[in-house]
Amino acid sequence: MPTATACVSKVVSISRGPVILTTLILASLFLLSSSQPEAPPPPAANVARLNRTNNIRRICVVESPPLAYCEGRENNNFTGYDVDLFRAILDFMEFNKSLWEFNCFQSRAAVIADLLDEDAGTCYAIVGGAIVDQLYIGQGVVYSYPTYKQGIRIMIESQPRTDMWSIFSSFDLEVWLALIFTSIFAGVLVWFFEEASAWRRPATEVDSDEEDDEPRDEPTKKHWKRRIRRRILSGVVGPSVKDTIWGTTGTVVGVAGCEPMSLASRIILFAYGFMILIMIALYTAAVAADIVTTSLNSNINSFQDLKNFKVGAIARVADDLKRLFDVDAIVYEWDSSDDQTKLLDDLRNNVVDAIVHDDSFIRYWDSQDCSLFAVGDATATGDLAFAFPPGTPSTVTNFVNLGMLQLQREEAIMDTLEKNEINLASKCPSADPDGAFQVTFQMVAGLWVILLAAMGCSVLLLLPPMFLVWLKQRRHHKQKSLEAKH
Repeated sequence: MPTATACVSKVVSISRGPVILTTLILASLFLLSSSQPEAPPPPAANVARLNRTNNIRRICVVESPPLAYCEGRENNNFTGYDVDLFRAILDFMEFNKSLWEFNCFQSRAAVIADLLDEDAGTCYAIVGGAIVDQLYIGQGVVYSYPTYKQGIRIMIESQPRTDMWSIFSSFDLEVWLALIFTSIFAGVLVWFFEEASAWRRPATEVDSDEEDDEPRDEPTKKHWKRRIRRRILSGVVGPSVKDTIWGTTGTVVGVAGCEPMSLASRIILFAYGFMILIMIALYTAAVAADIVTTSLNSNINSFQDLKNFKVGAIARVADDLKRLFDVDAIVYEWDSSDDQTKLLDDLRNNVVDAIVHDDSFIRYWDSQDCSLFAVGDATATGDLAFAFPPGTPSTVTNFVNLGMLQLQREEAIMDTLEKNEINLASKCPSADPDGAFQVTFQMVAGLWVILLAAMGCSVLLLLPPMFLVWLKQRRHHKQKSLEAKH
């Protein structure tokens, strides 16, 4: 019989299993929870900001196409080069997304003031078009590694040609002359082949003159002259030559057409119709390209050319223009999207002859608005970065920088975003400052080769039967001559 000590020992040993199991489960849960990444610990200088936002890291964004789009969008629908890059860093570094929130500011001045305000500010970082500025660095603003390098660039408005005859410039003069003479010549050919085909048939009663007592099967020279004259003027057997010329020339503008009877004429008209079809398509395309792309009537090709023109720029860019090129620019406000609209509208309405702005902004509008045209290369390059409030410790910026560097190395994230967000495919055809696209005769000469080939086929089709008719008439004439002698 077991002793009391043995029973106690047994109970303890039995109860030890659940205790160990419970301990293992709790330890596993602790390890799992500790493996979940958290946002970087809030720096001491930002504790007050986090308290104002209920421990949420508020990321402040200002509408800055193509770097940031936020106006009229839900917080989770903000996009743009900088915004998408920051989101990618959060995902890559496995930040706890519930601790981050994007907010759209209507004013650039307001978001900068918030970042610098240590007593009431709520912005944990500025994302979207934040330029590394020595003035703000002196006030304690901390920047991440550069997210994008850009300079300033010129944009002008493209001016459409207003010449009253410009609609005809889509075709070279040689092409127009070739079309006119070809349409007339094609009409003459159709008439000729129709008449040549008709001559194989016996002359009708209408072909003979009432005053002509000669038999119809023995046409005289006088009869042939009368017959040809009637056919040319009135088209007794087939259409008259004026009808066929009207038919071929009218085909060009779609007001007339021909209905030939002979196979030879139909071959000619088919080749001619194919040529006209291609020419109409080319003319339509050339005129459309001329209207859309327009030619540029501007003498602005570089920053040195700006001295004699009215130039619009924001204050920061205006300082660069004065310092680098001695160009006095009209200074525009740049605080909200309304200021952006005013700057572009003044360019379109010729209030200013050109605007100078950040390269990303110029490239974006160059691809989206066919009335605006980027000129030259960018200069005075500078860096864009994420901006953090004064006092932000290096642990925060290092964390962001590390994610940015790893993303760029492993996925070329900044190259991809630049291609998709900044270097957008243009909605406009390529504009040529020296003139519009023009169709030359050399480009369409092959159509006339096809038409000549069709003419050759028609002649080959007509020659054998016409030769047979000629032989038959000659034998008949000889036979009549022998009978007359006897």
